[in-house]
Amino acid sequence: MATELIIPLLKKQPLFEGLSPEELKELAAIAKSERFPEKARIVEQGELKPVYYIILSGEAIARALDEFGRERPVRFLQAGDSFGETSLLVGEPRDATVIARTDLEVVYIEKADFDHLLSRRPEIRQKLRPRPEVKKLWEAPRYDWLVEGEVVVWHGHRHWCTLITWFLLTLLTLGLLGFSGYLAYRMKMPLCWGIVLLFFLSWCLWISIVWWNWHYDRYIVTNRRVALIETIPYRVAARQEAPLERVQEVDTQKAFPKSIFGVGDLIISTAARTRPIIFQSIRNPDEVGKIIQEQKARAMRWERAEERGRIKRRLVGEELPPSPPPPQPSRPSLSIFYAFIGEKREPGQVTWYTHWWMLVRRAWFQAIFFIISLAAFALWFKLKGWFICGGFLFCAFCTLWFSTRLIDWANERYIVNAQQIVMLRIGPIVPFIPPIGPLSRIERKVAPLGSVQDVTTKMSGWGRIMGMVGLGEMGDVLITTAAPGGVLEFKNVRNPLKVQAVIFEFLERYQEQQKRERLKETERLLEDWFQAHREIEH
Repeated sequence: MATELIIPLLKKQPLFEGLSPEELKELAAIAKSERFPEKARIVEQGELKPVYYIILSGEAIARALDEFGRERPVRFLQAGDSFGETSLLVGEPRDATVIARTDLEVVYIEKADFDHLLSRRPEIRQKLRPRPEVKKLWEAPRYDWLVEGEVVVWHGHRHWCTLITWFLLTLLTLGLLGFSGYLAYRMKMPLCWGIVLLFFLSWCLWISIVWWNWHYDRYIVTNRRVALIETIPYRVAARQEAPLERVQEVDTQKAFPKSIFGVGDLIISTAARTRPIIFQSIRNPDEVGKIIQEQKARAMRWERAEERGRIKRRLVGEELPPSPPPPQPSRPSLSIFYAFIGEKREPGQVTWYTHWWMLVRRAWFQAIFFIISLAAFALWFKLKGWFICGGFLFCAFCTLWFSTRLIDWANERYIVNAQQIVMLRIGPIVPFIPPIGPLSRIERKVAPLGSVQDVTTKMSGWGRIMGMVGLGEMGDVLITTAAPGGVLEFKNVRNPLKVQAVIFEFLERYQEQQKRERLKETERLLEDWFQAHREIEH
């Protein structure tokens, strides 16, 4: 369709009415047109299809499943109307199924093309006029660990009232320091001035840490998970997350005097037997709890609508997209090489190793002896008799000792695949003999992927400093499960936040696979019902 015909149509949309003619022309250049026959399904509820549609001619109806699984009409669409604003701006899954009531002609803009336009012309972003609820989602912070289609629906931190105690202590401390400085001045004691100044600087440092902790701690709710991010300068950085479908209970606690400000704690519990995720001292915790429950119900409606859509397409004879192929086993490879990298990727599986710094901590003493033995080996060749034999035995002992430490470090592996999470440690039985074959002690802990409730990362100050200087961050990843094993600890892995993100990717794939399995079971039941019905009729 010609650009000149699309520009007036775009101008009528509230989202684009603030754009200049030149900007509308650029927007029209990325727009495309398409025709749909009567009863065609343009988009499905729960479908991840980031496209914005404007109806040129024809009529359509939007239907959505309610909390009881009943499909109800939510909007009637005709020429000039548009839908998909949220999907275009933030990439969320669809909240309704849109069906053509008549032959339909539409103009549509894909999110990928729209984002590319905004990257070239950032001033357009400031002129867009999305609906208030969409604007709130669009302006929400973005994090690099969010997956496709995931959007932050609420974020916050502890209320300012939690700083009142520290504010009063600050006033009291400043008063005491000022009085001490006055006494030192009157008594002509310059040394006391230095002590007072030292206490003042120490107090300023402590107050800055308290403020940092308050300001940079984050509580986040997305349309797929809840997350808690803790940051303490030079001490610990942690991120605790739980998928929405794992959330069992959401409780609130309000206590005096914080309740005066409408502040309380939100306690988010999963099936895990460990501590829950706690949003401490947030404003309106009841409202945040409702947001979590709404997002959980919304995700369930998406899933149910997707299942029903697949069943409808199967009944009318449409071909369903094929299931992803099962992961193929890879060839065995040398683990020590990947241990230094920190990660080994195979089809359908990722293996992590402990950070190389742990090898330095565990084997530095043995490495020194090993290097000394190699340096002295040439000297021992010039000796005779028992000296040669003794030198050879010393070299062999140092080599075995260092090799034992090296292999022991490389054999500490943490694995996630399509079905389970594995913590594997292969250690030596004898301290000076490498853990190979029957001379090894195997510790293996396994948890099904479906039992994972939440995933937490923790980084010490040293682990963060290593990342700052380019040596790779180091920290722990704790996977809490509902299985009898409880918690699996991935200790001292490289880039723990990346490990956490990969685990959530596998969880997403696992849930998709479970959906496919449930759909297959439903299809088998339907076939049995129809077959039994045909047999009765005949």
